[in-house]
Amino acid sequence: MKFFPALLLLVIVPFGAYGQNTHAALIDSLHKELHTTKEDSNKVKLLDKLSYAYSTVNPDSGLAYGHRAKTLSQDIKWTKGLAMANADIGINLEARSEHAAALSYDLEALKLCVATGDSNAAAGNIANISLIYLRQGDYPRALEYAFRALTMYEDLDDRPNKAITEENIGTIYFEQKDYPKTIQYYGKAQRTYRELDDKEGVTRNLGNAGIVEDAQGHYTKALQYHMQALEINRASGNAKGTQINLANTGYVYCHMQEYEQALHYQHMALEMSQKTGNDNSMAIDLGNIGETYLAMAKGPAAKAGDVTEAVTYLEKAVSLCRKIKFQGPLIEYSQYLSEAYAMQGNYRSAYETYKSYAAVKDSVFSMEKITQVARLETKRAEQLKDKDLLLKDKQLQIQKLKISEKRNESILYIISIILLVVLVGIALKSIHSYRRSNKLLAQERDRHLTLIEEQIKHIKIRNEVLEEIAHMQAHDIRGPVATILGLSRSFNYENIEDPDNQTVIKGIADVAEKLDDVVKEIIRKKNTLDK
Repeated sequence: MKFFPALLLLVIVPFGAYGQNTHAALIDSLHKELHTTKEDSNKVKLLDKLSYAYSTVNPDSGLAYGHRAKTLSQDIKWTKGLAMANADIGINLEARSEHAAALSYDLEALKLCVATGDSNAAAGNIANISLIYLRQGDYPRALEYAFRALTMYEDLDDRPNKAITEENIGTIYFEQKDYPKTIQYYGKAQRTYRELDDKEGVTRNLGNAGIVEDAQGHYTKALQYHMQALEINRASGNAKGTQINLANTGYVYCHMQEYEQALHYQHMALEMSQKTGNDNSMAIDLGNIGETYLAMAKGPAAKAGDVTEAVTYLEKAVSLCRKIKFQGPLIEYSQYLSEAYAMQGNYRSAYETYKSYAAVKDSVFSMEKITQVARLETKRAEQLKDKDLLLKDKQLQIQKLKISEKRNESILYIISIILLVVLVGIALKSIHSYRRSNKLLAQERDRHLTLIEEQIKHIKIRNEVLEEIAHMQAHDIRGPVATILGLSRSFNYENIEDPDNQTVIKGIADVAEKLDDVVKEIIRKKNTLDK
């Protein structure tokens, strides 16, 4: 019996990948907006969203909108829009199980994304190519492209799409029945969804967790997970998610040998798959119903028609799987069909079917492919190791830088202290010099003040002497000179022998002596001025 792990195709839009919210309200809203939008890049974006929204409910309509987006992108010469349109067409073709055509469009989209340098969109295309190879049963290539996409999303730090890719890698491992690695990658994705509060991702991974629990025989727990996811997807109008949950719930009931309940859920899932025209889903639903009838035919309450019903549904499933080259389910349903033929007694058909089963199984699970998967896992481990070493090297460099910074800080601190001490020393020296200078200036000032005072005193004395000299000139010299002049006029020049002349001469001599004393005094005073 075949599980329905939730595979998520990444739609390529200018602003990254968006989730699978494809309910009628979203489509109606996009249609209304489309009618009022001009023929430009904004209209291409709307057509892109519509094409992706229809991919899970009506791929034919999705293709129509994808081609409209492509035509408009070509008309306005918008390369990025052309890449988006090719990716949308590829997604819708894959929904119709046209793997080769889908791969062609996805590769063209990838080429355009690389040309425009749009790494995020390129990663989305690579992830979608991985899922095409998965449905063809080419697990090595599926893992190769998935790991490439994962590495790109890690480098871009795109956590939402990184989680989606990890979820898809978990599904690739699930298809190979490598449950430990399935749990590992589903767990990584679920942790990120919870951290991002991505309710849709959490819900989808609930269903995936149910699948893993069922594979380990934990049926009650598996049923709880599927029922939780089913309730949420029904409430949100997620038709694709609802169909997957119905199919997986039926699978668990079959394991619990509650066959009526199993068929009830499986037929509801088949009805939804037929409405959407999804060949992949129809193939799995048909095969699961056939397997349930086969289990009933083996049980103690088997009915005559159970084997016939098993053959009918398994033949339809095998035929459809061959048509769409759905290798993984083809292996499983071919094995069950061979067993059903044998139970009918149709051993020839049982043998032919078994040979077909063995051939497909050998091609899918060949030693070469197992080796390729192992090499890819080793390569991925080496990449992670290299990244870890690079991270550790960067951390070491950061640590060294921190130590260097601390050392530089210490050096700067010491230099600052030294500079501070030097500055303080200079300041103290300046203060000391200033004080000393002030003292010298004060002493010099006092000396000058003393000199000035002495000069003033000297000037005062000089002035006093000059005043005395002036006074003596005015009085002590002028008087005698006037007396001499007066006596000289009294001299009788006509009679030299005149006795009065003797008196005159004696008077002049006396006055001259006094005048001489005055002159001597003036000279003395003058000499005091020159000292």
